[in-house]
Amino acid sequence: FERIDSGRLALVMAPFSMAKLLADARAALGTLATAKSVQLSFDELPPALEDAYFIGDARRLLQCLNNGISNAVKFTEPGTGRVRVSCSEGPLHEHADGSWAWVYVAVTDNGGGLSEAE
Repeated sequence: FERIDSGRLALVMAPFSMAKLLADARAALGTLATAKSVQLSFDELPPALEDAYFIGDARRLLQCLNNGISNAVKFTEPGTGRVRVSCSEGPLHEHADGSWAWVYVAVTDNGGGLSEAE
């Protein structure tokens, strides 16, 4: 966040596919999960998101998603652990210059998590 706040990070806003972003994350981290014997699953996209394009910095979004998945795999017990990636759509907002909607991406796992003190 420091680079964003200082203006040293330039976001590249361009159309991207959520389906491709999730496929890229799966391709990047599937081997890591398999090597640790952790089940990595991706829920199917809601139909409204399958073919939709969004405007944002796909590279930075993929970096955030990969960090979340990587941490979940890292802190999940081998053999019995599961990491799940899901995506859901938020409310659609209509504007004169087009519509937009929130998209929620969640990475969940059955790892130990942080203690209350952490």
